Amino acid sequence: MLVLLAGKDDTFGLLSLLNNVPLTNDDLLTILLIIFVLILINFIWELLNEILESCLYKKQRHILVMIQKLFQELAIVGLWSVGLFVISSFDAIPYELKHIFEIVHISLFILVIIFIVVCASMALLSWAIFWFWHFLEKADPG
Repeated sequence: MLVLLAGKDDTFGLLSLLNNVPLTNDDLLTILLIIFVLILINFIWELLNEILESCLYKKQRHILVMIQKLFQELAIVGLWSVGLFVISSFDAIPYELKHIFEIVHISLFILVIIFIVVCASMALLSWAIFWFWHFLEKADPG
């Protein structure tokens, strides 16, 4: 089973990494369950994204543009975060530098949380203003 996960030539060193760690069938089932749950979450996320896009496309396209930009920025920050994680996982890097990488990694995470909150609040504010003006236009007798 490990050969299937690592590949025939063990390109990523998975087999040599796991040679000293005995894996049981429960461990492999846990790994497969985690992979299945991640795929399921991704499927549900894409489904909700499609529903959201179809709901917002007609009247509130500006909010849809905000959400698409948010996804683009999150993808860029995610790539930076993965890069920092990979760089900090090397053993040749001194402890102080790893500590700095971890601080930057956590700072990126906090920045993403703040960015999501700001974008969500701006989208809700935009939606409220849109409906307020829509209400005023309908209430206008002339």
